Amino acid sequence: LFPYTTLFRSINESLEIIQLLYEANELDIKDRRRLELIRRAKAKLKTIDFLTSIAKDASCFTVHQHDVILEKIGVCSKYLQGYYNSCKNALDI
Repeated sequence: LFPYTTLFRSINESLEIIQLLYEANELDIKDRRRLELIRRAKAKLKTIDFLTSIAKDASCFTVHQHDVILEKIGVCSKYLQGYYNSCKNALDI
């Protein structure tokens, strides 16, 4: 039961990240709410990272699966940070 719960929770968090980013993209680049939506997406990504670590410790994922997930989380985190920085820079202008 735990592997499925963890998997479904991670999927739900991923879908919420996509929803938050779509909402952020609908806003003007100088709208401060855009930064808040990106911050929330980053927090959800950290939740997925945490869930993945718990699942690995509980032997729900193999080491290889965990490594692949961590790689994807790292890439997403990098892009989210770049998106956040570009929006923040637009507000400073």
